[in-house]
Amino acid sequence: MTRCMKKNRQIIGLIGAYFALRLFSFFYLPGSLTNSIVSALILSMVFYFLIKQDIRGWLIIGAEIILGGVGGFLSVGQISLRTLLLILTILVFTARTIKSKTGLIYFKNNRSMVLLILTLSVLAGLSGIMGLCYNHDLKLIFADVIPYLFLLYYFALKAIWPNNQFKSFVKNAIGVAIFGNLMLVLGAFVFYSSGWGQIHDQFYSYWRDVAGGKITDLENGFFRITLNEHLILIPLLLSYLYDLINKVKSRQAWLSAVFLLIILSINITRIYILALVVGLIVLFSWRYWKRWLVIGLSAGLLLIASFSAISLMASHGQTLGWELFGVRLQSFVNPRVEPSALSRMLLLPKIFSQIKTHWFLGNGLGSVVTVFSPVTGQEITTPNFDWGYLEIWAEMGLIGLLAWLGLIIFVLKSLWITKNRELTAVLLGLIVINITSPALFHVLGVVCLVCLMVKLKEKI
Repeated sequence: MTRCMKKNRQIIGLIGAYFALRLFSFFYLPGSLTNSIVSALILSMVFYFLIKQDIRGWLIIGAEIILGGVGGFLSVGQISLRTLLLILTILVFTARTIKSKTGLIYFKNNRSMVLLILTLSVLAGLSGIMGLCYNHDLKLIFADVIPYLFLLYYFALKAIWPNNQFKSFVKNAIGVAIFGNLMLVLGAFVFYSSGWGQIHDQFYSYWRDVAGGKITDLENGFFRITLNEHLILIPLLLSYLYDLINKVKSRQAWLSAVFLLIILSINITRIYILALVVGLIVLFSWRYWKRWLVIGLSAGLLLIASFSAISLMASHGQTLGWELFGVRLQSFVNPRVEPSALSRMLLLPKIFSQIKTHWFLGNGLGSVVTVFSPVTGQEITTPNFDWGYLEIWAEMGLIGLLAWLGLIIFVLKSLWITKNRELTAVLLGLIVINITSPALFHVLGVVCLVCLMVKLKEKI
């Protein structure tokens, strides 16, 4: 009873923190004096707990990553709290490792993984320097370099992961983040679909610039609502579906899977749906083939039913929205039928031109591409390449792309050895999404990859 009450109090506290964080950053934007003071206090608190080897330091770090979306809500000046927490953690962990003289032993036990992570990190640093040499925007360079630094969390997280209190906290925080995200997405949808909000109003600017999302009017009252943290929507969903298929009794798995499917029905990103299909195929097993079939069909039907119901309500009974869903699926074959798909295709010649210029070492991080946008009707310059693997090649060259492929193949091989179908599906989901999104080298994608590597049973 006491344990149950403690868990409920923790969940209520996490829900409060989730919404309070967003409300606070709406009124006190990142970079403001008040925001900086609060962020500095949190940073100081974490530093104290880490020095004292108090688990609460790691709980705060975990809460910021899981509840904090893309990490744009809190900052000290122009540097995000998430980045400062990473630097602090790495410094404290490195100092403690040197003091305990366990670094060499750790390297011997994890040689391959250490070399791969350090190789990618060093290449990212060199690509950042190349970006400076090519006069790329300094802010864009830092924005591209920082996600690679989160690979270094692997070493500290591997040490703290056996702590059951930490794992329980992470599980609860993820559940709360999914619930909170659903409430935010539904709230934003109702706000704009009802006409209360207008595109380019104050909340729209906050959603785009601070929360890291997009709100797009697709007509008939349907607004596509996205957030950058949706990059790991499918990996999380596949993990929960694995539990359901394998008869793991978990109310959180059921609720979270339903919530994520509803979010997906409003997000309707094509590559996410493809990644879900690929992941479900990986989750197939002869032992539970009936449950796999039932769960898979149920997920598909719920996705369609949710999309149809929301479209019907948004259009005041005029349409189920299937024509919109059909156009987005049709754009896989014919990109010209949908503006965003056409924009992505128009980027390809420009990206290949950059790759040809510096195919081996790349053009450096912080690269941009200029292309005509059918959405705005004019040329735009953007750092968003919309092709994940080609962006790696264009910025870090063939050597950077091969380093990424080396890490992916190594992890896939380890998953094959351990026969871990759940984590294989999660990784393949990320790999598929990275075709048209920066899933692997986005901060949350890197954190997801690090957690996946830490959870591997076999020492690597």
